Amino acid sequence: MVAQLAAKFIEISQSKHAEDQNVAHTVSYGLGEFGYLLPKATFAPMLQTAVAFIKVAVQKPDAFEDENMITTENSLGALAKLCYAHMDGSVLTEGDLISVLNRMPFTSDENESMTSHRILFDQIENPASVINANAGAKKAASEAVQRIRQHVIEQGPQPEERILDFANTQRLDTLKC
Repeated sequence: MVAQLAAKFIEISQSKHAEDQNVAHTVSYGLGEFGYLLPKATFAPMLQTAVAFIKVAVQKPDAFEDENMITTENSLGALAKLCYAHMDGSVLTEGDLISVLNRMPFTSDENESMTSHRILFDQIENPASVINANAGAKKAASEAVQRIRQHVIEQGPQPEERILDFANTQRLDTLKC
């Protein structure tokens, strides 16, 4: 069922409906989720199309303007998930993952921020992850954690927008990277 939904999202990404920013945002997010959850063999036929679609969102000239940051950070989160699950050195490279990690912390969408940072922490703690298998990604992840830590400190105990839930704020103190 999930593979069928992913295929439907690929179909939508190639239709005129994807020109609508809200649809594109939803499709990028969904492709990241489906790709993260599906086995490599199942998602492989969709990987190139999914990555190309997501990269369009993050490479637009105005992608990092304030009014586009929620969509952009959701797309970066989707790209990170695809890298964690499907980095192959061709369609998804260490450079792709580093480019996402260099944009952290995510701050524009509380849910995306919490999820993306939690998954980053999971990847750092997993000895078999692509982060731990690639020196450049490991360095970028360590720098991302430092920026996340600094952001949390600067925001204080009652931030307007949280980028970590309570458990991951505690986890941040003991995370080794």
